[in-house]
This record gives sequence, structure tokens and C-alpha cells, in this order.
Amino acid sequence: MPRVAALAADIRSGAIKWLIAFVLAASFLLVPNGHTSAQIIEIIDAAVKKVLVAADLAVQRLQTQTLALQTAQKELENSMQDGLLGDIAGWVPQQENLYQTYYQSLWQVKSVFTAYSKVKDLVQRQSQLVNEYNRAQSAIRQNRHLGILVRWSVMNLLPFAPTIW
Repeated sequence: MPRVAALAADIRSGAIKWLIAFVLAASFLLVPNGHTSAQIIEIIDAAVKKVLVAADLAVQRLQTQTLALQTAQKELENSMQDGLLGDIAGWVPQQENLYQTYYQSLWQVKSVFTAYSKVKDLVQRQSQLVNEYNRAQSAIRQNRHLGILVRWSVMNLLPFAPTIW
């Protein structure tokens, strides 16, 4: 194979043409008579034609092999790209599922924090009410006149009210 490539390169560079011209020129000089020189010229002409046909066929084989290799390379690249596109197409649903799960978790956490905040507010309000109730009850106990009035109004307005004083 390397010899054929070298031959093709020589043909392209013109080295073979010079070799053929040199062989023809040498045959004209070495052949003493015309009849013999015609036979030698025919033999050389046939040999040159065979060499040129062989070189042309070698170049065509190289071109065919090159095209086959290029086609195989292109098919391999296409199959690799299809594989990569398939991988990417597979990543898209995975990413969607991942982010969907992530956002659902965030939504649940937000709901828990919102509920916690509401519970916290209710506990604070209840604590304030209890503190205000205790302060009011303490104020009523300390003021003797106010305590009697409150007891009388509770007894008269709420007949079944328990006595807490």
C-alpha cells in the first residue's frame, strides 16, 4: 500500500513522465536500425501504457478506500452524535423530575413555616391575653371596691357563673 501511495505521488509530481521520456529517448539512441526501433518503441509504448494503467488503477483504489474510510468515519460520527443526543434527551426528563421534586419539597417546607408562623402568632396572642387577664385580675383584687362591684355584676348577669373570688 505505501508503494502505491508513493507511485501515485510520483505520478502527480511528474517524475514518472520524465522517466518515461528518458526511457524513450534512450531507446531511440541505442537502437541502430529503424525496423528494430519500431518494435522497441511498440514494446516501450505498451509497457508505458501498462504502467500508466496500473498507476491509474492504484490511484483509483486509493481514492475508493479513502472514500470508504470517510464514509465509515461519518457514520461513526453520526452514531456518536445520536448517542449523545439520546443521552441529552434522557437528561431532560431527569432534570424535570429532579426540579419538580425539589420545588414540591420547597412548597411543603413553605407550608410548614407558614403554619408554624401562624401557630407562633396564636401562642403569642394567647400569652398576651393570659398576661392581660392576670394583670386585670391582680388589679381587681388589689382594689377592694372594684372587686366587690365585679363580683356583684358577675353574679347578677351570669347566674350560673362559678365563683372565682
